[in-house]
Amino acid sequence: MFRHLPTRAIQHLTLRFNSILKLGYFPTIWKAAKVIAIHKPNKPPTDVNSYRPFSLFSSISKLLERVIASRLTTFVNQNHLIPDTQFGLSKRHSTVCQLAKSVDYISHGYNLRKHTGMALLDLEKAQFMLYREIIAVCSEMHIKLI
Repeated sequence: MFRHLPTRAIQHLTLRFNSILKLGYFPTIWKAAKVIAIHKPNKPPTDVNSYRPFSLFSSISKLLERVIASRLTTFVNQNHLIPDTQFGLSKRHSTVCQLAKSVDYISHGYNLRKHTGMALLDLEKAQFMLYREIIAVCSEMHIKLI
């Protein structure tokens, strides 16, 4: 959608986004979303936990979110803030890579006739656990979260 805008409109958006990032202010109206409850498969429809909230934001706020995410990703990668042992939620470092690495480690130990143990931990709602770290990175980049 934004790719088809005239050059002047793209320049205007660029100036607006740069001002927003410089000031550290995210317009309040862009924070508004329409929330839709999506039913989880094989869950009872009468249970509130059987629904997943899905937020519909404006296209312009989603575009700014992508700009911020891109800058954060670049900053995090350039400063090596995510250890090599972290898998998932990053490009070329998926949970499938972790599984392959684990199988390789177990196979290597088996070939050496060694015992290998493994403890697995499933953290519910783990995506919310990095909030403090995200705030710290935003602070270092002088991005205010309101």
